[in-house]
Amino acid sequence: MVGLPLGSLAARQLGSNPWNDGYPALPADVEEFDNLWLFAYDEGRIDHYVSRLSGKLAQRDEALNELRVALALKSLGYRIVEWEPLGNGAKRGEYSITQDGHGVIFVEVKSPGWEGELAPEERAAGRTKQPKYIPGERRGGPLATWQRIRCCVEQAYSKFSPDRTNILVIADDFRVPLDDQQMGIALYNPVASLLAPLGCSDYACSDYGLGPFASSTFENIGSVARLTNELLSRQDYVDDCYRLRFYHNPFARKPVPPLL
Repeated sequence: MVGLPLGSLAARQLGSNPWNDGYPALPADVEEFDNLWLFAYDEGRIDHYVSRLSGKLAQRDEALNELRVALALKSLGYRIVEWEPLGNGAKRGEYSITQDGHGVIFVEVKSPGWEGELAPEERAAGRTKQPKYIPGERRGGPLATWQRIRCCVEQAYSKFSPDRTNILVIADDFRVPLDDQQMGIALYNPVASLLAPLGCSDYACSDYGLGPFASSTFENIGSVARLTNELLSRQDYVDDCYRLRFYHNPFARKPVPPLL
């Protein structure tokens, strides 16, 4: 399934139709991609992103989400002071950001995708090489989205140094996007009031356990943020379609500044 052709600037290096999953599907997707491409160019990161955009579809989606998050942070008045900064244990994050040049924040982006919802036999059959949505396909997943968020926190945590302010951004590509309820279950201590819309009893709520922000176990993370891309619902691109919703860690060693 071939998507719409890319704009002329990107097509020079990627080709007009570099992917087979139907992306970009809308003219708004093409316009958004052009804007992300120009941002990467202005930041001197085109060579880095060309290789990733030309790789596997999951790598492409991760690269696009990194650029979306960077633009969302820019809309909050932040600028990137370093790409791929070294974090704890010499592990690299996505970028370091600042507003005034003094308070530098280390940012890691995770992009959990719909592929994680697949059963092993589906993966073996090549479902990951097909489009995300297939007409008539009904889906469930082995992991609830709140479980995937906890996995992201655990996988990323070793990068976060205790002597700096750290943010983990989740840019999901789930079939059903994340919302405040799933994030609350994932990060905090689920209680009956939070889960009441799901019809949970006090006893059932105990099955969710404690989230990483219910104690000081993950104190090196100042906040986890959720990226929302309003392009998905509007289908007409504007350059401020990205939103970041922050969930602060009450036990953070270095809290994130109030603006966020």
